[in-house]
Amino acid sequence: MNNPINLDTLLIADEARSLQTQDDDVINATIGSIYDDQNQFHAFETVTQSIQALPHMYPYTKPEGLLHIGDLWWEHLSKGSLSLPKKHILTLGGTGALYLLYRSVATSKDIVINAVPTWNNNYQMLEHQGITYDTFYMFNKEIQYDLNTLKEKIDHALLHHEKVFVLVNDPSHNPSGYTMKKEEWIDLFRLIQSYQLHDRLFLINDMAYVDYADKNYDYFALINDHLKDSTMFLTFSGSKAFSLYGARVGMLVTVSNHVELLKEIDTKTRYIARSTYSLPSSFGFQVIEHLLKHQYELYMKELDETKALLKSRVTVLRSILEDKKIPYLPYEHGFFITVKTNQPLTVFQTLKEHKIFTIPVEFGIRFAVSSLTNKDINKLKEKLKLELFM
Repeated sequence: MNNPINLDTLLIADEARSLQTQDDDVINATIGSIYDDQNQFHAFETVTQSIQALPHMYPYTKPEGLLHIGDLWWEHLSKGSLSLPKKHILTLGGTGALYLLYRSVATSKDIVINAVPTWNNNYQMLEHQGITYDTFYMFNKEIQYDLNTLKEKIDHALLHHEKVFVLVNDPSHNPSGYTMKKEEWIDLFRLIQSYQLHDRLFLINDMAYVDYADKNYDYFALINDHLKDSTMFLTFSGSKAFSLYGARVGMLVTVSNHVELLKEIDTKTRYIARSTYSLPSSFGFQVIEHLLKHQYELYMKELDETKALLKSRVTVLRSILEDKKIPYLPYEHGFFITVKTNQPLTVFQTLKEHKIFTIPVEFGIRFAVSSLTNKDINKLKEKLKLELFM
C-alpha cells in the first residue's frame, strides 16, 4: 500500500526549528528527542563522562559489531528474565535494526502487517525494499489492541504471501504513547501460535522506547513463557535510551527455539551488514560499555529523572486536552501524544498557520512532548481549540 502521510518528518522538524529562531511564538512539537526547558538538547551527564573516558582511536570491528557489548546491553534490558535461545547483532540505530531485518529475512513475496497510526518511516523502509505492507487501526471499540482485525489481516495475508511478519511497536508506542497490557500480549502470542506456521508467520517488536516505560509486568519473562514455537525479532535503539542519537546505536535480537533458524538468520544478517554498510561504528557502543560497567547506578538515576520530566509535561498537556475536550489516543508512556482527527493533513496545515508545528499521522496529529518546554505547553493552553482538529 502507498504511504497515506507522505511527508518527511525531518524536513518538517527542520522548518520548525528554523522558524523558532526567528519567532518566539512558534511551538515546535515535532522532535522525537528530549529537550530541556531552556530548549537545549538533553544529554545524560553519565553519557558525557563516558564519552570523555574513551580512547580517541576506533579500529574496525566486525559486521556484527562488538557482541560482548550487546550482551551487556541485553542484560540491562532483560535482567536475565529471558533464557530462550537468541542471537543478536549490533546495528546502525534502531532504524538500521529494522532495515537489516527486512533486508535479511523478507522478500517481495512477503508482507508486513502493522497497526496504525504508525511511525512514518516504516512505509519508506518497506517501499524501498519492495516488500508489501498492510495496516489496520490499532484500537477496537473497547480501546484495546485490535487482535480480531489483526487475525483477519493475517488470514488474508497467508493466502497471498509466503511469509507474514506482524510488526508491533511496544511499549511507549510511536506515535500514541500506548503500552500494551499483559493480557493483550498473551493473547497476541496465542494468536500467532494458533496458526502453527513457525516458518511462515513471525512477530517483530520495535522496542525503541522501552527505557521510557514503567510496565507493571516483566515483558521479557512473558516472552520466555509464551513464545513457545514462534520466532520473534526485537529491535532496540540507543538514541533514546542513552541520548546517543547521532552515534546510530542499535541492536537486532532474534529469539527462537528453532536453533537452526537462529543460525541461518544470524548468517544472513552478518552477510547483509557486511555487503551494505560493512560494520557498525564502535564509538557509541563503547560509550554504552563504559556506562553500564562504571556508571550504571548514576545513569539509572538520570534516566528516572528524565522519565519524571516527560511525565510532568504529559500530565499538563493531557489536562489541557481534557479541559478543552480535545480527544487523544490512549497514552501510557513515552515521547508522544496523538490527538485524534480524520483529516490529519488538513489539520497539520491549519496548526502551522497558528504557528504550531506537529507531525501528521494516520487518524491523528502527533505532539512530541519530548521537545515541548513548559513555556511551549503554556502557549498550547492558549492556542489549542477543539475546532482546530475538526
